[in-house]
Amino acid sequence: MFTGRSSLKGAISRALKIGIIAIVIIVIVSGGYIAFYFGTLKPTSSTSTSTSTSTSTSTSTSTSSSLTTSISPSNRSELIDESPEAAYDSLDPAKGFFMTDGYFANVFQGLVQYNPTNSSEVVPALASSWNVSSNYENYTFTMRLNTWFSNKDPINAYVAWFSFVRELYANNPDGVGFSNYEGLTFNVTTDLSSAGNLMPHGLREALESVGVPANENSLVTALNQMMSNFNYNNETQVKIMSYPDQAYVALSNYTFQINLIQPYKDFLLVLPPQWGAFVDPLFLDSKTACGGDPCQPLNSAGVEQWNNTDSTYVDVNGMPGSGPYMYGTRVLGNTQLVLNANPNYWADNVSGLSPVLEPASIPTVIMKFGTFPNDTSADFASNVAQIISPQVGQLDQAFSVYHSNYPQVSFNQIFHNEGLPLCDLALGIDTQYTEYSSFGYSPVNYSNVRQALVHAVNYTAILNDLYSTTNPSNGSILTLGQLFLPPVPPGWGPLDNPSNIPLYSYNITLATQEIAAAGNADGFYVKLPNGTSVGETSGKLFSTIVSAYILPLTPSLETEFDVINSGLGDIGLSLTPTGLTLAQYQMVGGPAYGPPIAALGWCADWADPIYQQFFDLGTSISHEANWVDNTTLNKLLTEIPFETNSTLQLEQTEQAYDIFTQLATIIQLPNNDNYFFAQPYLQNLTYNPFEYAIFYNMISYS
Repeated sequence: MFTGRSSLKGAISRALKIGIIAIVIIVIVSGGYIAFYFGTLKPTSSTSTSTSTSTSTSTSTSTSSSLTTSISPSNRSELIDESPEAAYDSLDPAKGFFMTDGYFANVFQGLVQYNPTNSSEVVPALASSWNVSSNYENYTFTMRLNTWFSNKDPINAYVAWFSFVRELYANNPDGVGFSNYEGLTFNVTTDLSSAGNLMPHGLREALESVGVPANENSLVTALNQMMSNFNYNNETQVKIMSYPDQAYVALSNYTFQINLIQPYKDFLLVLPPQWGAFVDPLFLDSKTACGGDPCQPLNSAGVEQWNNTDSTYVDVNGMPGSGPYMYGTRVLGNTQLVLNANPNYWADNVSGLSPVLEPASIPTVIMKFGTFPNDTSADFASNVAQIISPQVGQLDQAFSVYHSNYPQVSFNQIFHNEGLPLCDLALGIDTQYTEYSSFGYSPVNYSNVRQALVHAVNYTAILNDLYSTTNPSNGSILTLGQLFLPPVPPGWGPLDNPSNIPLYSYNITLATQEIAAAGNADGFYVKLPNGTSVGETSGKLFSTIVSAYILPLTPSLETEFDVINSGLGDIGLSLTPTGLTLAQYQMVGGPAYGPPIAALGWCADWADPIYQQFFDLGTSISHEANWVDNTTLNKLLTEIPFETNSTLQLEQTEQAYDIFTQLATIIQLPNNDNYFFAQPYLQNLTYNPFEYAIFYNMISYS
């Protein structure tokens, strides 16, 4: 998921990153979600791994303690959540991909859902059971017989086929399917045509099997006609969907199979978030459901176009889902969204289901997006809002305001730490930048310069300044961040830094030696604070590095620049902050065009530290500025996720870490905890770090 958006990566970046160019304007989005943290993030120092006591491997479920003095909800039929940091981006699960889009998990469902207490496991959802082949390439699901969308349209294996095909075939500029199924259910070199049409692996052959001519125009026309007139009682359409040699196969009405193009043991973890969500083909084909017009735009021949496009109506207004909630009213600007309990929920009165599938206890949820921090604190303190998420620096203030109204409530009764996400929020050093002022080359292209940079930063000072606060419960220091060797935070399994390589140390002596060696080799010099010049003094003076950020320059961002420049100043360098609007940043043409230092904001979409984190930040797949064209590393990272021999997989991972660490392409920033303030009468707050979702249906009021 993403912390920013990019239109690169062949089509889309895997975690949908915007790679927001800034020293810390990190737009945390997964997968996939965008919450602009304008400089509130900060890194720590050397070998410390984590000062947080929370764990990152499991979904958190919290229950508040009883109170000595009563405090109760002002409206037991309503829950107000003001925790999302920024406006949501879409109500269509095939398009939305930012951290604020946690409503998808409450409105839509897929074959499986995450175990509410462990995000590395799944539980049955619209599929009641499944079978995985011994080679981890074929996943066969038995679907529940009596399930339906909120409008009572039925769900079966053909609906599953339609949903997965739509996810990839739309392939719009924000398509999450492209990002998360590449290498699994399609091959970018064989299944993405020169015209940009993306079909799941084998679908072209399935269309040809019913007589469609084997040329791109005919295949696209036929699939558009099928999607626009979807009918699982049509013999020809059923033959296409049941064609065995394709990625998605409807074997029968209630048996669905996914065939991968290579073995992948963690594939079930790919399916719970929105890129595995089922959508209603009958609604999308109804021609009157979308404001009286076709849900899809019409092409020049008057046929609804499903390829490389999305439905503007659905994007803005949403559509029926099968989850415990359904879309209600929306506020212009995507600053508020109402979710109403689904009155036709298929799981009502169904026994034996996971709690994550249970019907809604609270009838109405109001999600407020991007509310100003002071307003969220005031709303929480006055018992208007039930859930907020104060920034670290505002934690004391938010609690103080609340405690003045409810002195009987302790900090621990309302503070819920949901653990550390699988994210890397860091500064990428652009190894391909070519236009450095007055140089015919870029010094940051050289590993000695990058080694000097990563050893000149006081990571601990950044962690302490921006991620630490006083714990109101006992006066101790509460640190809500974590330092680690990039690009994978600890706690995500045996492939997470298996050799326990420490984070780059804060070591000015070593940094000076590295910059001197680089200058001698590459023909430049730097001038130290004491006036001494090191490097090749007959060459050019190297003193400043541009580091762009997204406007505005916030106080916390200034603090971060100050800490970093303090260290760089000791080796004769400094960052030159350059503010850009988001629109200006999106005009940047790619890594070769800078800036020399840019923020990375990357959150994994499921619990795979290699394929979802290391692969994205260590290879060119997501077009991050920090990647180095290292043949050995690229080969390792494309093989490790699919290696079935655990011993060999571990050896390859250790080798990849060693190479990546020596390349030194990331100035690491801390990973920040997911946490909330929740009213003490709120029971069973359950949060999933990969769907960025609170499961509202599990919440009840005491």
